[in-house]
This record gives sequence, C-alpha cells and structure tokens, in this order.
Amino acid sequence: MFKLRKSVSLFTRIKQRRDLIVDGTKTKFEALEKRVAGTFAEKWLRFWMNLARDYRDVSLDLVKEIRAKPSKAIIIGTSGWLATAFALHNPNATHFRDTFLQAANDSSVVHHTLVKPDVLEHLKFVESCYNCNLIRHTSFGLFSIVWVDQSSKECKAFATQCNYLKLGYTDIPSRIIDIGFLDTWWVLVKKMKDFDINY
Repeated sequence: MFKLRKSVSLFTRIKQRRDLIVDGTKTKFEALEKRVAGTFAEKWLRFWMNLARDYRDVSLDLVKEIRAKPSKAIIIGTSGWLATAFALHNPNATHFRDTFLQAANDSSVVHHTLVKPDVLEHLKFVESCYNCNLIRHTSFGLFSIVWVDQSSKECKAFATQCNYLKLGYTDIPSRIIDIGFLDTWWVLVKKMKDFDINY
C-alpha cells in the first residue's frame, strides 16, 4: 500500500512539474509576442510557432493512427527500415571494380587448366570492357546494375551522337553483366563459386 501511495504521489509531482513548465513556457511566449508586436520579428515568430504547431499536430495524428492500426504501422515501419538498410548497403562502381580485381587475383594464383573456362572468359570480357571504358554503373537506390555500353564516353563518332543509333533503355537488360544488392555482386559470386574445380 505504501508503494502504491508513493508511486501515485510521484506521478502527481511529475504532472505538477509538467504543468508548471507548460505554464511558464506559455507566459514567456506571451511576453515575447507583446515585445515583438508590430515588428518584422512578429511575422518571423508567428511563422515558426505555426510550423511547430503543425509538426506537433502531425505527430499527435501519427501516434493516434499507430494506436488505431498497429499492424499497418508495423508493416510500414518494417518496409521503411528494410529500404533504408538496402540503400545503405547498395554497392557502387568502385565496389564492383574491387570485387572484380579480387576475383581476377584469386583466379590468377590457380593454374589456368584448373580454372573453369566460363570464369576465365567472363573475367577477360569484363577486363577488356574496362580497358575500352565501356563499363557503366547505374544505381536504383536499393540495388545497382553494371552493364556494358556500346562505346566509350570519349568517343565522338556519329553513332554515339545520333539519337536514332544510341543505346535504348530496352537494350540495357541484354547488356547487364552484374547485379549488386546488399554489398554483393551476385553474378560474380555465382561464377566464382568453385571456380578452381574444372572437372
């Protein structure tokens, strides 16, 4: 019983303290509004007060909606968290180059007769594309693709300038050489699995 009374008195004191803080803040704002009445600062103060009030109302509405539909809030929150995690772990062009060089180094320390032929062909093809400056990286926020362009960026031939001869968006899927997701380039990882077992 004593503990219950103690907790009730603690809640009462907290509520009184909160009311004192709220009342003190209100009186300070009222005094500030009187001081800046009729000046430019009044419009500025009113703008920020309205903005704070709008954010407070949105926050209260959000809390009410979460309490009313918790399953919807969990789904939206989880989706947002996953999208953020995917975006943070979306690999870039430098990461692809590092992964490719690591794969090339791994295959170079194994005798060429033991390396799978399709792995060697893929690595040679990617290296030749790098040498010709044809590798392009496109990020979609949650994942990335690496694809091969038809000409170098420095090339100024007619085919690269003419809109009718340029590479279209529908041609890109056939030119994709790797897909990056969660800090991994999946095509390269799949090709390098057991790359040194050629039998």
